[in-house]
Amino acid sequence: MITLTVFGAGCIGCHLAGELLRYANPEQFTLNLIGRPNLKEDTNKYGLTISDYAGNNHNLSPKSFSVSTSPETLQNSDIIFLCVKSGQTEEAAKQILTYKPNTTVISMQNGVRNASRLRKLLPNANIVAGMVPYNVVALPNARFHKATEGHIYLEENVALNPIKNLLKQAFQPCWFSDLGSVQYSKLLLNLNNPINALSDLPLKQELETRKYRLQLAECIREGLEVYKAAGINTVKIGKVPVSWLPILLSAPDFLFKKLASAMLKIDPEARSSMWHDLQKKRVTEIDDLNGEIINLGQKHNITTPANSRIYQQIKQSEQLFQ
Repeated sequence: MITLTVFGAGCIGCHLAGELLRYANPEQFTLNLIGRPNLKEDTNKYGLTISDYAGNNHNLSPKSFSVSTSPETLQNSDIIFLCVKSGQTEEAAKQILTYKPNTTVISMQNGVRNASRLRKLLPNANIVAGMVPYNVVALPNARFHKATEGHIYLEENVALNPIKNLLKQAFQPCWFSDLGSVQYSKLLLNLNNPINALSDLPLKQELETRKYRLQLAECIREGLEVYKAAGINTVKIGKVPVSWLPILLSAPDFLFKKLASAMLKIDPEARSSMWHDLQKKRVTEIDDLNGEIINLGQKHNITTPANSRIYQQIKQSEQLFQ
């Protein structure tokens, strides 16, 4: 029996758990979620429901998984899907070190440095980098809704062999590759998270508004410039190569809507995770997003005014509730 644990069962973590549960043979796998008290209450009452923008909807019985609020649950884990925010990586690593220091940890977090942080903090664990390119929205009654398209990427690692068939079924398709370029490409897409949060608009409406797209285009343009100086390559992880995005995003509204129809396949009410963080008065992941571009720019003597401006605006928003 292989025990899988989703540590940090928020929007992404719960959706991942639901996909795994759909295909996991209960005679081979058990699945635990570690999350907030309200998740335990809601799933006991409603089960766990995952849905998506294409109309798929699946409800999983609460008898098919367990939910805990305590990190002690980690001690039974064979493989941990780490889904906490980047700012919580060190604290999560301390808990893993206390309860299960020799396990396999799959980092499904935003940013490009969490896997390397975990390797330093958990020297006896097997760390696997992962990347989730899509947006998930938490809805009432423990429903977690995939609001945009995209497929999961995982680092090729022999530690995944015992669950590789499950991963391929649950995350159709699931790409196994060297994640360096993939994560840096995703980082450029994530530069929209703070812009969306500051706009206070749903993602679709924000992207349909040219003034916000121009801000994003400039942030991505700066990112591409510092990547070039740092020797970092990008790859195509969506319908459009990330290197084309500044030009596409700068197009007038009518042209953008024609050219970027795939980008706009977003549920009308979807918002970025950073918007949710600010609404709930939580510290955001801005240091691992725009902060990464700023730091790379400083290292290579390249100014990044657009990213710096957005960074400061988010920091000022955080100060209001600290």
